[in-house]
Amino acid sequence: DNAEYGLGMVLSVNQRRLHVTKCVEAAIQARVGSAEVQSALVQWLEKKDDKEISQVVGDRLQGLLKLEADAKALPAELKEVWRLRDLLARPSMWMMGGDGWSNDIGFGGID
Repeated sequence: DNAEYGLGMVLSVNQRRLHVTKCVEAAIQARVGSAEVQSALVQWLEKKDDKEISQVVGDRLQGLLKLEADAKALPAELKEVWRLRDLLARPSMWMMGGDGWSNDIGFGGID
């Protein structure tokens, strides 16, 4: 039901953010992109779990990556970061459910 679907969506976003984090780490280690891109990557990595700061740094990083993508100069290590750019800002996940979510339905709870 929708509780399991919501949990699956949260787990999926967590895995995708872990993947983009690994891509950012690889790009930093490979020292690809301009000095500004490298600085933004480091800042994002340090603040990726802060809702407001990750939004600001993520927007800045997206702008810098867009310039390189438009110029067809995006290094391979940054292509995946560009593809997953929607996850640079820490997403907020909300699930709405009824009072039945608090019961162990089928395991002695009220159905």
